[in-house]
Amino acid sequence: MAGDPCTRRGPGGSAEERIIFTCSKTQLIQALNGSAVAVERLIRRACSHGGQVGGFKRDIVVLLGYLIAHESHHRGSILLTAKQAGHPLDE
Repeated sequence: MAGDPCTRRGPGGSAEERIIFTCSKTQLIQALNGSAVAVERLIRRACSHGGQVGGFKRDIVVLLGYLIAHESHHRGSILLTAKQAGHPLDE
C-alpha cells in the first residue's frame, strides 16, 4: 500500500493465507496520527457540506458511528489475540 509506514510480508493470495504487517512502535504511532488527521479532515469537509460525505450514501454521523464500531471490532481482536498469546491486558 503506497504511503503505508508498515511492511507487508507474506503471499496474500488466498483467504487461507495470512498477511503479516510488521512495523515499529514509532511507525504505528505515525500511522495512527495520520489516520486521525485524515478523519478530522473528513469531518471538517462534511460539516462544510451539510454533513454529506462524498462516496457515502448517508451523512457524517452515520459514518462516524460505523468508524467507531469498526475500531471497536479491531480493539476486541487485539485484546483476544493478546490474551490467547498469554499477554492479557489490564481492564
